[in-house]
Amino acid sequence: MRIFDDEERIKQLFKEFKKVDQFYEAFQQEFEKNIVLKIMESDPDFTRSDRFDELLDQFSVAALSITHSVLDKDNHYPDYRKSEDLLALQAYYAKAHQLARNKELAEVLHQKTKELLVKYYPGIIDLSGDGFRLLELNLKLFNLEFVASFNSLE
Repeated sequence: MRIFDDEERIKQLFKEFKKVDQFYEAFQQEFEKNIVLKIMESDPDFTRSDRFDELLDQFSVAALSITHSVLDKDNHYPDYRKSEDLLALQAYYAKAHQLARNKELAEVLHQKTKELLVKYYPGIIDLSGDGFRLLELNLKLFNLEFVASFNSLE
């Protein structure tokens, strides 16, 4: 435990945590602004509520979390495991997509989410084929959940 007794190391840890927090905050602010604009293009009468803001915050955190998870899996999981995960997600997505409403808005929000994630995570370009498909399906699934929750607010 001596490693945590060193004041300089503790300062360095806090400095790194602050960088991560700033990264998350910058992403979340840009994400929120862009998603709200896309929703307003789709529905000019849209008005924000506390419940919507909570959903939007969850959506942005999920997008970051999904991206981190897939980048890690792509680097550390064996190919057969990524393929198994992909097959399971494809089956689940096929069912979820059939039940979805407001698919046009879901697609617009998905495209904007991907655009922002590539901006903040340029390493996405280096994902394997299965890694990219895992990211795509994970994001689409959470996007469908967000749009379904958004639809229930109306």
